[in-house]
Amino acid sequence: MIIITGFQRSGTTALGENLGRSPQAAYFGEIFHPDGFSDGDRARSLRLRSDANYYRFVDEHPDLHRGPPDAGRVAQQWTAYLAYLDSLQPGARAILSVKYNSWHNVAAAWQDPTARPFLLDLLKAQDPLVVLHLMRGDLLAQAVSEHLASSTGVWHATGAPAAQADREELPPYLIVERMNRCLAQRRLMRTRLADLPTVELVYEETFTPDGDLSAITRQALAPYVAPEILTEAPGVLQRIIPDLGERLSNLPQIVQAVVAAGLSDHVAPATLASVKRPARPRKTAAQRGA
Repeated sequence: MIIITGFQRSGTTALGENLGRSPQAAYFGEIFHPDGFSDGDRARSLRLRSDANYYRFVDEHPDLHRGPPDAGRVAQQWTAYLAYLDSLQPGARAILSVKYNSWHNVAAAWQDPTARPFLLDLLKAQDPLVVLHLMRGDLLAQAVSEHLASSTGVWHATGAPAAQADREELPPYLIVERMNRCLAQRRLMRTRLADLPTVELVYEETFTPDGDLSAITRQALAPYVAPEILTEAPGVLQRIIPDLGERLSNLPQIVQAVVAAGLSDHVAPATLASVKRPARPRKTAAQRGA
């Protein structure tokens, strides 16, 4: 089993799509999607992912959730769910996407959301298992992408790029808050994954310009993923935000707020360089002589 985890807009769907192209693998998408549908709508796997949603499976099997929602009951549900996934695509290596905020969902009815997710213990029984922890270096771009996707409802693009929308003005404090939230969840996830076989991937290094897996990624995954799954082909997803300056009318103000918050290490150097610092006012002759 392969688990892909990360914050929203960190490339988890693109990675799952890429690995799932092989007939030796089955990408089931975001299994805890709240709408009863997994994260993606490519025609080849549309029906597969809808059927693979964990909530939908549990709702359609009421015999699995009779009685108190304790650890034993959840373990039974999870075992039955994995058997069901195997029946959807027998023999293929399952690839599941679990976002940062979804790790408690398998036991949401009884587990404290601040505790160690019970799903981590369930995964220890899976062999072979690898968790691919995908992170984005440019958290400013990620925060802006998350906001725009939430506001437009367009999370992934596969066809020709849509017409460029009007430039928006976003509150700098909102972007800073999103970046800090991502960093906090990333640190917590790293701690929780410490006792599971995990490969950390950086979004900016994971893909080639055409969406294929980079040489760095292939080398990192080679010990855990069969060569047949690491196929070479262009990706099917496109970047939705090609340039922050094209989408934000107040990018300089946002960058200044991010720098003031001590988050400049999580912004692309090109973005920092593109924003000119406000010129210092020239001193008068009297000031220079003082």
